[in-house]
Amino acid sequence: MNRVILSGEIGSDIVLKKTAAGQSLCNFSIEVKEKGKNGQEFKSFFDCTAWGENAEHINQYGFRGQHIAVDGKLQKSSYTNKDNQKVYKTSVYVMDVELALNNATMPQTQAYQQQASQQTYQQSCQPQQQMQQPQTVPFTNQVNYQSYPNNDDLGEGMPF
Repeated sequence: MNRVILSGEIGSDIVLKKTAAGQSLCNFSIEVKEKGKNGQEFKSFFDCTAWGENAEHINQYGFRGQHIAVDGKLQKSSYTNKDNQKVYKTSVYVMDVELALNNATMPQTQAYQQQASQQTYQQSCQPQQQMQQPQTVPFTNQVNYQSYPNNDDLGEGMPF
């Protein structure tokens, strides 16, 4: 069985890309903090990749430092770097995701910023409207396994 569950903070800026076929792909890292025997805190960073609706959801509602939980599997890959050396990488292939959102963190999300700018424009036309901050994120967290590419599509032939 190949399964990984991580809970931590988004440790890098979220990068959303589109494949040649138009499918969304999102790369980011998760910072997981653990305490050792002597009480020292250790940090580990894990590279993650999400596809399809999960990628768009993370890109729209996620930001660096936000708490996130992912359920996925380990995926090995390799590529040739600028020095013509083969580099091997293990990352988490995200199958399910949950983002922690609250009123304090919501203004940092891309979705809230888009809503705020849209409502600011509407307020200039109709001053009686008040902007309301969203309280929840509309996302089902249901994985559509058909939307994920086959392992053959994750090989060295990817253009990014």
